[in-house]
Amino acid sequence: MAQPFVSVCVPTYNGNAFLAETLESIAAQTFDDYEVVIVDDNSTDDTVAIARQYAASDPRVRIFAPPERAGSSARNANRCLAYARGEWIKFIFQDDLMAPDCLAAMLDATRDGHRFALCWHDYRFEEGVSEETRGWYESLPSLRTAVPGTYASPGDFCEAVLAHWGKNFLGPTSSSFIHRDCFARHGSFSSENVSFPDLDCWIRMGQSEGLAIAPSYLVTFRVHATSISAGLRGSRLSDYRSELEFLRFHLDVASAPAHARLREHMRAHAPPMDPGELLLKRAKGTRWLAIDARNRHQDPSLWEKWDGFVRAHPEVAALLREADRDEDAPRDAGVVQKLRSRLSAWLRH
Repeated sequence: MAQPFVSVCVPTYNGNAFLAETLESIAAQTFDDYEVVIVDDNSTDDTVAIARQYAASDPRVRIFAPPERAGSSARNANRCLAYARGEWIKFIFQDDLMAPDCLAAMLDATRDGHRFALCWHDYRFEEGVSEETRGWYESLPSLRTAVPGTYASPGDFCEAVLAHWGKNFLGPTSSSFIHRDCFARHGSFSSENVSFPDLDCWIRMGQSEGLAIAPSYLVTFRVHATSISAGLRGSRLSDYRSELEFLRFHLDVASAPAHARLREHMRAHAPPMDPGELLLKRAKGTRWLAIDARNRHQDPSLWEKWDGFVRAHPEVAALLREADRDEDAPRDAGVVQKLRSRLSAWLRH
């Protein structure tokens, strides 16, 4: 088989309920120069059998089942990247669907040399999804309204991120179409981020590459009672894990070279957004949630998560110690300026 132009990557784990329909949506594509890379994360159901049945009728399909679990959709998606041979990477998760013209339309969106593209997506809510969960998804801002048009420059992309800070207005992993060089240049999905690895990755890419947009509903994001995204919400511990991951994102934004352009836009924003002060505020709030759960609800599990986080990221603990010392000092403009100077020095370190 010649080198495929597009690698359609399908990370799987116990996805037998919807995988066959997902694979059928790939087979229905009007553009056909692609391979399908299915990487299974030790499923205990019929996922691999369904994938093999599909592969028997299409030589473009390659199935991989590493013996050790990746343990998250983000890490398994990164495994897909390692096996993919195409110039372009198109993710489609095991319960999502692609419109027949999805690949053709997304290739068209990148025709002017753009290397990072997203399409609009809609939702399919399966039986058993609560009204609360449905309402949460439907309340999210959308790419269509947040970034009108067919292209956002790096600067426009940064401004859209700041206007929707902390919200995934860009879309799920399945809505992406990315030149493989982007992953080499800007990194793949964070292994520490379970709640929003796609948004984290898109922000890293978009602030440098800009964003091409295929202005059609080319992907359907399926929400069901056993989906990963639905399962990440609802309990105090799972919600706190998301808080820690967002704190980790703030840490990256405040200090990582990959976010240098975004930091420039934050400081030039009206009103200015100081990445160091946002990090400190987020760290204080996340720590308080753990203290409150331990003291008021007799739930030590959040504090255990917090303690593990600051052990892994001692720079956050150091930042909080500095802030706590300064808060105990007399409150005046000099103390505030001192703290800001320390934040700036830490970020430059």
